[in-house]
Amino acid sequence: MTGSSRLFVGSFFDAALLVCFAAFALYGCAGTSPVRAQIPDCAPEFFYDGATETRNYVQLASQACVITVPVRQQMVLQYDHIVQAVNLQMGSNTSSTLEWDFCLDIEPPGADRLSECMQYDKHQDVEGNQHERRNYTVPLHLPPGTVLTIRRRVLPPAYCTHPGPYDGGLACATGQRVDLIGVLP
Repeated sequence: MTGSSRLFVGSFFDAALLVCFAAFALYGCAGTSPVRAQIPDCAPEFFYDGATETRNYVQLASQACVITVPVRQQMVLQYDHIVQAVNLQMGSNTSSTLEWDFCLDIEPPGADRLSECMQYDKHQDVEGNQHERRNYTVPLHLPPGTVLTIRRRVLPPAYCTHPGPYDGGLACATGQRVDLIGVLP
């Protein structure tokens, strides 16, 4: 090789290496979306009201959180409730496609835990949220001190097959809500 061709090969190699480092800095490994430190893990959702309880109504909601952090929202019932159904709702940010699940754990004092779980394979962006109403043949008696917990496990980034807009960046995020439907006195 002549000196000028070695210089060209060396310069070309250096430029290619620089492009690779720049691409890695912007996109991370395996073509994943850019890491954006300013995106919060969780943010209030449109229907996020936290925990609400009256003598005749119970609602518990989680904030919208990116799928790589755990969700755990909990409340302790203050009133006696007879529950005939539970409404489970799950939603995700616009344009995102992902798979996830969540559970509502119902733990009455001194009794076994009941878990109601819901799973969603969102392979295309669709409007709205998923809803499931589950009726109980025999109503549940939930005394004061019953602990309700919404939980969603941490999911690997690969479960987010297409991130959508989320608080100034791109991510896959989910929100969950449950309503306990009681028998009125």
